[in-house]
Amino acid sequence: MTDAVSDAFHARHDGAPSSARGTIIVSGGSQGLGLTTVRCFLDAGYNVATFSRRESEGIRQMSERADFHWQALDCTDYSALTAFVQHVEKRFGGIDGLVTTPPPASKESSARCAWRKSTTRWTSTSRGSCT
Repeated sequence: MTDAVSDAFHARHDGAPSSARGTIIVSGGSQGLGLTTVRCFLDAGYNVATFSRRESEGIRQMSERADFHWQALDCTDYSALTAFVQHVEKRFGGIDGLVTTPPPASKESSARCAWRKSTTRWTSTSRGSCT
């Protein structure tokens, strides 16, 4: 976890749209479990920001939504990840939860991810659930 994520999570401010229940970051949200998780949180009324190395058709379909943000990003790039988190915080007014999804069939990439390299422990406390 980056310090920027931890700081954004703990210092939520009034930038989020009033209709949103909060803001969730989902890593690897362009396909599979990550994309399903993104859709679930959007359907539940959350702002959702996600990143992945490549855009997908599912991402393109959601790209015009005001409550959604996607960026091409490799999670091993610590500075790009930090900039992404800072952008999400500015756009939506804070971060309320984090869901990490592993890249398909790549335990090695998942282990190298900057989320896991941080010394800061961060626990998601989102106020809702996806069912």
